[in-house]
Amino acid sequence: MNNARATGLLIAVLIGATLISAAWLVSASAAPATLSIGSTGRPIVPTSVNGFNVPYDMSVAEAQGAVRSVTPSSLRYPPGNVGDEQDLTRAGLVSFQSTLKLSGPQAVATIETRVFATRPDAGNRPEDAAQAARDAAALGLRPLYWEIGNEPDLYSRNRGDASWTPRRYCQTFRAQRAAILGVDPAAKFAGPAVSNVAARTSVQP
Repeated sequence: MNNARATGLLIAVLIGATLISAAWLVSASAAPATLSIGSTGRPIVPTSVNGFNVPYDMSVAEAQGAVRSVTPSSLRYPPGNVGDEQDLTRAGLVSFQSTLKLSGPQAVATIETRVFATRPDAGNRPEDAAQAARDAAALGLRPLYWEIGNEPDLYSRNRGDASWTPRRYCQTFRAQRAAILGVDPAAKFAGPAVSNVAARTSVQP
């Protein structure tokens, strides 16, 4: 990949992230807000802004300067739906680790486990999550969070599997969490990474 192509890919990712953020802000604009002049609010957690999804095939080596210029606070791998369509492999983690290092020392990692299955032998079992944790540990890759699946609220609605209820997702979350904790007792977890909750009238536990 030449430098121009790599830079173009990076710009496309950044523009996409900006558009998503803008769409979220528009959807959330109806929420009431109070401004108090002269008071000090809570500090913004750096990892809550300026984070990016990273696909397994995104090379930043030739665009390292451009990547570091935006000072990414966190990188998430795999990116969104890809994590529920492809298994989380050691080879993918090796590539992600390289991207993480090239992005600067301030960037922390979130690793997404696979939950949805597109085939009977998909790597979405608790033992697969545990293997991913072992692979990460062997590589010296220490994620800030393990994220269990991506947008599980869409499994039944968009992916056509009505068996995916909130209860089933919670059971899967607990099983994968326990499996990862069996490998790394200090692991922290995130999820569910649901889609556009602000546009829903209710979310049932």
